Amino acid sequence: MFTDSQIRYLARESLRSFKRLRGISVVSTLIMGVALLMLALFTLVTVNLRAVAHTFQKEIEIVAFLEDGRTVEEIQDLRQRLLEYHGVESVSYVSKGDALSEFRAQLGSDSDLLDVLDENPLPASLRVRLSDETRTSERLDLLSAWLHEMPGVEEVRYGDQWVRRLERYVHVFLLLDLLVGAIVFASALFVISNTVRLTVMARERSIEIMRLVGATDWFIRTPFLIEGAIQGGVAAGLAMTVLWGVHHYATRFVGPLIFYDTVQIAGFVALCAIVSGLGSLTSLRRFLRI
Repeated sequence: MFTDSQIRYLARESLRSFKRLRGISVVSTLIMGVALLMLALFTLVTVNLRAVAHTFQKEIEIVAFLEDGRTVEEIQDLRQRLLEYHGVESVSYVSKGDALSEFRAQLGSDSDLLDVLDENPLPASLRVRLSDETRTSERLDLLSAWLHEMPGVEEVRYGDQWVRRLERYVHVFLLLDLLVGAIVFASALFVISNTVRLTVMARERSIEIMRLVGATDWFIRTPFLIEGAIQGGVAAGLAMTVLWGVHHYATRFVGPLIFYDTVQIAGFVALCAIVSGLGSLTSLRRFLRI
């Protein structure tokens, strides 16, 4: 344990080193900030892309087209059986008239083409919304096959080819995400480690002097630990500030985007400070033989 005077000395020494090596400290912090910005940017892009994929998956539903002439009781019985099926969140009934009104709205300015129809050709239907764990091609196939055997159901559709294509894209994206994420993370650690190493090497002479006067290993390491943690925290703060500016600018063109909340930002800054501080200790042990 350090005494009060030693603690005050270590705090003053950490601040003085920033002033003495102001240029190196600023450059090191900026380099670390760029590396951390790339890491934070990649993570944020990943989160937003996953959110987009999840939004598309939430739109997946099964539509069961009903035969004409089905009574209200038969439709209600089928709806109730669907609601009892595992993974089904909701079932909504769309009448023939509602289906025609929706189709007319989709046609927009061309809706006048429907006026030539003598009768409504569109069938009534049940639209089945599913829970997240059920929105897979396997589960959808099972439910679709079960629903197709129900009396009164004429046809079942859910866009099976589109669902399978979306699943393939999501799987490929996750694999690329892991690969690129590992590369970005390793690159950020490499840059931080080498940046801290340069800072330590710039103060090699002061370390030798401290050893000659009998300073203990931890007494020598502590200022570097504090400086490394401060540099990492400041670099992470700069990275988050720049990233927030980029995010705010991008929302003007692509709409609302997800950004880190306060807890995540604080965790990122704290983690970077810890990693940078530990990097200082590693550089001391490997290159200065302390």
